Amino acid sequence: MSTATPTSARRSLRALMLLPVILVVGALSALGSSLVSADANENPSSALQPLVSAGEFHSCAIIDGAAKCWGMNNEGQLGNGSITDPNDADQVTTPVQVTGLTTGVTAISAGREHTCAIVGGAAKCWGNNSDGRLGDGTTTSSTSPVQVTGLSSDVTAISAGYFHTCAIVGGAAKCWGDNEYLLLGDGTTTDSSTPVPVTGLTGNITAISAGLLHTCVVVDGAAKCWGNNEWSRLGDGGTTNSGAPVQVTGLTSGVTAISAGGYHGCAVVGGAVECWGFNGDYQLGWGDGISSSTPVAVTGLTSDVAAISVGEYHSCAIFGDAATCWGYNVFGQLGRGSRNSSPSPASVSGFETAFAPPTTAAPPTTEAPTTTAAPTTTAAPEPVFVAPTVAPTTLAPTTVPRTEAPTTTLPAPALSVVRELPVAATPIVANPTLAVGGEVAVTFGGF
Repeated sequence: MSTATPTSARRSLRALMLLPVILVVGALSALGSSLVSADANENPSSALQPLVSAGEFHSCAIIDGAAKCWGMNNEGQLGNGSITDPNDADQVTTPVQVTGLTTGVTAISAGREHTCAIVGGAAKCWGNNSDGRLGDGTTTSSTSPVQVTGLSSDVTAISAGYFHTCAIVGGAAKCWGDNEYLLLGDGTTTDSSTPVPVTGLTGNITAISAGLLHTCVVVDGAAKCWGNNEWSRLGDGGTTNSGAPVQVTGLTSGVTAISAGGYHGCAVVGGAVECWGFNGDYQLGWGDGISSSTPVAVTGLTSDVAAISVGEYHSCAIFGDAATCWGYNVFGQLGRGSRNSSPSPASVSGFETAFAPPTTAAPPTTEAPTTTAAPTTTAAPEPVFVAPTVAPTTLAPTTVPRTEAPTTTLPAPALSVVRELPVAATPIVANPTLAVGGEVAVTFGGF
């Protein structure tokens, strides 16, 4: 372990409540939008990278090649050279320019209190640098971007987690930052302020996702994860922590996207979604809250899934033309017009056809020009006068008053903003078979 000391604040388990934004905006690109696709933090994941990324309490976007951020700035995570006290009345509620990143930015990922981007193939990070998560060889925080040591070119994907960061560099995985929970995948528990290779990954890595206390990748079509394995978030059928990648049970080929969340993970396999880990809030998308140490099929998502993104206690996917979510919903994070949690996917309101390919109208048919003969001059006809016809009287229509449907207002329950680590009261099963649908109202607070 390095000399950097973990703090209780560092271990806060607050949710990334805005995470669906990453998925929804990111997946637009894969389906023909002007945006480029999905993954960032905790992360929707694919070989594509996002133009929009939502962190814990801040967000970032790429606009015309420039990086801009907004929201909480207590650790300089907005990258504009300043810090904003979270107790101040004036917060950064509109996008500000990230210092120096005015052009050439191709990907961005907002973590908990730090942010990273790819600029001209190079990795740059800013914000909180506890345990070296900025990767510049120091533990000094920075309010403006710093160069990640050794990653000045050939970076194709980047993911900022809670306490660490990972990237794909020339088809290989490298990670840096906090390693107390084996997050870096180098077989040690030593923090690193510079990128270290993930051990045992010899194939071509196409996707990477840094979660809360674990990390996952897609290598040669197979899903592998490492880190803390409480609640079986590594998906290998057990609960033993691992400092090196382990095979997610059953996902040895055909995986196209992966996302590491808070206490669970999900992947897209042959167009279907499978999830594993903690299921106390139905974030696995099956059953009655029974957790699973190996991947289980998400109810109804057996094909035609293009992207996946999981948060701390809920999950979302692009299914066909729609955005769909499931799991914990007390804050409305499922986007379906209610605050009932759900064990099965349902479309996000207003996004039922949001990802349909754009319809291109056929070009108008151009007729060949017709040769017109010169007009013949004729004498003007004698005028004919016709008596005007009186138009029939039309009765004005009767206006029927429209009755608006009454609006139902749901009272907000008293909720805690901080949710503690779930107590292992729910049994973990290795091969679950139960799958039910419907919505379940929840009465507990927190995330």
